[in-house]
Amino acid sequence: MIRRLRHKLIAACMLSLAIVLLVILGGVNLMSYHKVVSDADAILAVLATNGEPGRKPDLFDQRGMSPETPYESRFFSVLLSEDGQVLQTDTGQIAAVDAEDAAAYAQSVVKSGHSAGFWGNYRYLLCDDELGSRVIFLDCGRSLSSFRSTLLASLSL
Repeated sequence: MIRRLRHKLIAACMLSLAIVLLVILGGVNLMSYHKVVSDADAILAVLATNGEPGRKPDLFDQRGMSPETPYESRFFSVLLSEDGQVLQTDTGQIAAVDAEDAAAYAQSVVKSGHSAGFWGNYRYLLCDDELGSRVIFLDCGRSLSSFRSTLLASLSL
């Protein structure tokens, strides 16, 4: 009887420890993902309000952003008419995407009906422009890779 009670107590303690670890690691991963998204959204908001094609926006005075942010951010944008035709692409700040791919990404985003989200490793923001809609994509590959590494380490732990 005491042996059975001891086994139950050990099992309860192990289950409690597992739940505590699950909550802690889940919280860490949730905060990590939220940080990736909020940082990307802050940069996209600046690009949407201050960015002009071919010019790095002035991010120096933005709260929480390093003066190096304009030089380490990789982004591209596509201007679409109201009927979905590509009017302009700006891929001058990214090497991994050409104008054709950028146009295809933007058209797919508009068809999805979402105004913000992820398209692969790119965080996007759909905003209104004088000539139509502009879709701005920010490369979040490094941030997402770091998040995925943390998530995998947590799961294996």
